[in-house]
Amino acid sequence: MYSHDTFGLGNIRRSLLLGELFGSDYPQGAVLLMTGSPMIQAFRIPDRMDYVKLPCINRVNADHYEPQFLL
Repeated sequence: MYSHDTFGLGNIRRSLLLGELFGSDYPQGAVLLMTGSPMIQAFRIPDRMDYVKLPCINRVNADHYEPQFLL
């Protein structure tokens, strides 16, 4: 799964909920979430789910994004 979180935390919450539901429907499955959210470690990660932290980005305008920390 991929969660694009440049505005708010709604996408990450929904992604975690979907991952949890997937895990309950498929007990032998696993979910890997990829996100650029700097807040991912503040959330409870469901069983059989893990994440890869991508670099943070900032939305400059409607169609332009820039790295938050990397040059």
